[in-house]
Amino acid sequence: MNRASVAAIILAGGLAGACASHITEVQAGMTESAVIDALGKPDTREIQGRLTELTYERHAVSGWRIRRDDYFVRLNDGKVVAFGPTDQRH
Repeated sequence: MNRASVAAIILAGGLAGACASHITEVQAGMTESAVIDALGKPDTREIQGRLTELTYERHAVSGWRIRRDDYFVRLNDGKVVAFGPTDQRH
């Protein structure tokens, strides 16, 4: 693996961690625009009636392994009602 590849992996890992560190800024009652200001544009946005779910898909580099750190933010009538890792989504 050349230096450019290693640098790209390290950079991707740093960017992936950005969502994980910023998810702590999300609070119940926040508006969708406030969430996007804090976390950036979501990878997916699904709407079902009054519910909207934003999904942030991130890949984190840990040593030589790449792991997924995906997060969701669920809004009801435009306000956050739930958020966290996608594997804890109910």
